[in-house]
Amino acid sequence: MNKTPNYFIKIEGQRIPVPSDIGSNDEQIRNTFSLHFEGIRDAKIERKTQSNGDVVVEVCKLAGPKG
Repeated sequence: MNKTPNYFIKIEGQRIPVPSDIGSNDEQIRNTFSLHFEGIRDAKIERKTQSNGDVVVEVCKLAGPKG
């Protein structure tokens, strides 16, 4: 029997559980977390499936121009 994977967002050293409709969609991640994490709009998003089936979504903010 296949279970629905649990999704976790990993950002700025935090691991935050989220519903699958958010964790499986890059735009939903950006919309949900942009209020709390500056720079997430241009962040790199990668998903890694764990051996237990859970999905960890790593959000890596990109360095912006200094000026």
